[in-house]
Amino acid sequence: MPLKTVCMSLLAAFAAVGEVKAQSDITFDPYTREPLPVGAPAWMKEISDNPSGVNYLRMDSLFNDWLAADIDARVKTLKKKPIVNFYRRWMKAYRPYVGEKGYIYLPTMQEHIEKLERQNRRSSMPATRAGGENRWRNIGPFTTEHYENKGKDNQACVYRLTVYPKNTSIVYCGTETGVIFKTTDKGLHWEPCNALHNFGGSIFALQVDPNNPDVVYAGGGQNLWKSTDGGKNWTMVPGIVNRVNSIRISPKDSKNVTLTTGDSRGKNTQISGFYVSNNGGQSFRHTFDAVCQDHELQPGNPQRIYMLAKLQHDLIFDFHLSEDGGLNFRKIEMPVKDISAGRLAVSDAPKGENYVYALVNSDP
Repeated sequence: MPLKTVCMSLLAAFAAVGEVKAQSDITFDPYTREPLPVGAPAWMKEISDNPSGVNYLRMDSLFNDWLAADIDARVKTLKKKPIVNFYRRWMKAYRPYVGEKGYIYLPTMQEHIEKLERQNRRSSMPATRAGGENRWRNIGPFTTEHYENKGKDNQACVYRLTVYPKNTSIVYCGTETGVIFKTTDKGLHWEPCNALHNFGGSIFALQVDPNNPDVVYAGGGQNLWKSTDGGKNWTMVPGIVNRVNSIRISPKDSKNVTLTTGDSRGKNTQISGFYVSNNGGQSFRHTFDAVCQDHELQPGNPQRIYMLAKLQHDLIFDFHLSEDGGLNFRKIEMPVKDISAGRLAVSDAPKGENYVYALVNSDP
């Protein structure tokens, strides 16, 4: 074997080992940290300060005592509903990782990925008799009844939508429950894209290739996934081990894929930031170190990128601009201050390509 080939093989092997070692050093944390709601009881501050370090059973006991003593909390009045939901989101995230004495034990990212791979291998196996014809199916009821006799259809919280621009009948949507759905008739009928596939959490980002309706990228759980067959099968993209907040693909070259990642909770921050791929997602380059929430490409000029991001452990997001496809960014002052969250949008309408829209939470 030529010396050059041997050296390249050794470098690839060392890179693979380094990637596995890096993932084994990172803790998988399913909870997205959020501010403590106004009016929350004092004990809830322990959750806000150290979500995975508190005793789960002790917190649950305090919550139930508080609920029993506060009628407004039990009926979830307008003021108490955010507090109750804050606790229940924390509870739901950590419940699978609670030990016998109430302590929370989190796996490494590598252990989490291996678990997902085992589950997805099982779900892709040929159906047995027990899992085939006799599989459970929904036979009704198909509406949720209401005390005012107002029924509503079955529902799922939709987090992301992506439309294929060359045929707008094709739409994908990602849900809170971690299932991606697809329609080919502008939303009249929806089918799940491999409902048995485990993405490891909710679908926080979703993007269809503007040049191929069968190529779709999804930010599910704390990883990036790719499908090349319209959502029937999904492959985890190596190297992305944090929450993916937005995905964009250049209309001029589908090999150019960009991501924003990060979840503001203070863990795994070393791999938060902006990522660029020039080979269709086979590998990504980390170009900006921050918690990056959203980004958009300028219509007609995908080299110009708009982004909302904040420095690690900071509370305020800033608007950033890149003119070279995401390799370098500079901060641009916004007309409002103290942005705590937000989303961006652009328009390819005639004469609208020079506008960028920002919907943000900001103090006056």
